[in-house]
Amino acid sequence: MQLNPEFLKYKREIVFENNRHQCIKITWPPGHWSVPHDHGKSHGYFQVLSGKIFQITYSPKIARKNKSLAITDAINPFSEKIILEEGMMAPETPGIIHVIGNDSINSDAITLHYYSPCLVMKEYPNMSPGFMAIMLSVGKIAELSQLIKSW
Repeated sequence: MQLNPEFLKYKREIVFENNRHQCIKITWPPGHWSVPHDHGKSHGYFQVLSGKIFQITYSPKIARKNKSLAITDAINPFSEKIILEEGMMAPETPGIIHVIGNDSINSDAITLHYYSPCLVMKEYPNMSPGFMAIMLSVGKIAELSQLIKSW
């Protein structure tokens, strides 16, 4: 099942781009986050310009085992969940599969992402137990219940 719910919407704005580098500003409304994704061959980092952001990283072992992230045999498919506050930075490297988002109930968050080479991202939007765990971990119980009822 493909998932494209309202809470996966955020605004991406390319600030700078040439044939080797890319800088993207992302505005995350309250309660919104990305689908699980990787960064292809790009190396980079992101910095929180305002608000707070969470990042949940999939275990590389689980990600390699099942590229679609339809994780059925893992109790904890994540290697870590971190909270990044204004001014903090985190790396984004080839091989990482993660979710980034804003679990605030009333404040936007803004991040600035830098990549080289330019980003060619692969998304893993299939609904899975791992993605359901993300929804639960950020308090989206009502939304998850609504999605399940719609099946």
